[in-house]
Amino acid sequence: MPFTRLSRPYSSLGKPLRALRKSEGGAVAVILALAGVAVTTLSVLTLDYTRAIALEARLQAAADAAVLNALHMDSADKDFAKAAEDFFYAQLEEDDRKAVLDFSSRTEVRDRLLNLVIEFRANLTGSFFEAFGYGDLILGGNATATMGPPSGLGFHFILDVSDSMGLAATEEARVALRNATINVPLGSCEFACHTAVNFTIARDIDVPLRIDVARAGIERMIGIATTDYADRNYTYSVTAISNHSVNVIETTADARQVLSSLADIDVGFGMGNTDANSWFNISLPQTAAWLDLHPSEAGRDVVVLVTDGVQSENRTTDENLVKPLDLAYCEMLKRNGRKLAIIYTEYLPIPGDHVYEHRVRFFRDQIEPNLRACASTGLLLIGSNSGDLTSVFEDMFHLVNRALYLSK
Repeated sequence: MPFTRLSRPYSSLGKPLRALRKSEGGAVAVILALAGVAVTTLSVLTLDYTRAIALEARLQAAADAAVLNALHMDSADKDFAKAAEDFFYAQLEEDDRKAVLDFSSRTEVRDRLLNLVIEFRANLTGSFFEAFGYGDLILGGNATATMGPPSGLGFHFILDVSDSMGLAATEEARVALRNATINVPLGSCEFACHTAVNFTIARDIDVPLRIDVARAGIERMIGIATTDYADRNYTYSVTAISNHSVNVIETTADARQVLSSLADIDVGFGMGNTDANSWFNISLPQTAAWLDLHPSEAGRDVVVLVTDGVQSENRTTDENLVKPLDLAYCEMLKRNGRKLAIIYTEYLPIPGDHVYEHRVRFFRDQIEPNLRACASTGLLLIGSNSGDLTSVFEDMFHLVNRALYLSK
């Protein structure tokens, strides 16, 4: 926060004007002289203040960058105050460094938040005021960066409930499902079990599916939030996506209500008797429009998208290809300052599967980098089995709760 002031009052400017008024020159000469002094003074004042504002802006930008750079989540053992000072001065030209009169940096811990504070004062050298003895033009400011669990976060879970979320979640489950589907007309299935028959068999033999692990991951996140961060006043919403978007539960701070609603979500939730497809071109714009109308009260919203990142074929629209998620829909989800975290349920190779061999195999290696570009910086996490997926939900929660931001 910048400030600018004179170290001595403007009243000193009256001395030369009074002296000129007492001279023996004519009235016209006095008026012209006074006008000339006034115009010159105003011009120089304007120039000085322009220079002061520019200097102050440079110093403030350096302070903001310094606190953010020093207070980084990967620098747990760093001397934050010294790092901030070094970074502050390193950004300044020599003349700006000489202008700094006082600089201080310190860390403060309040309410589980780590704050790094910079304060500075500087003097505009070579100014009109300094040259004529009217005092220094003092300017200054401060910057504070905060790292920790911010209050009032709104978590918006978007859960893909398309058929691919009915895939086995562990290697053991894949083997069990392959053996259990040997006599199914479409052939044995160890991974890509998209048919209703295979899904029924998977439920009958009680193997863990991706949808089960995704629910468990969300439940784990909410459990941590309510146990360790109850004072942070988080809110939650849940949306299921497939052929279209279905709001499962609107934004609420009632964690028990959210957990109860999660128990009802399964593959094809809200899609009726039709196949559950990953039609991102329909479901994600619908979800983004809903999010626009339901921000958290604090305006700090985190969208958590659980998906394998592959759009299904849709013969009823122009989106008739199996392909990676279009990044345009990511930008929709990130509108209005929302952060987008993606839990990627990794699309594993499926040798011999018709859809994989003829549609997905050609772009499978593009799915992860595409989702990384989709997510907010650092917020793509990957899991290929139930153990990974359980942990990545927890990792993502802690990443979001170590948010770093300018607070002053």
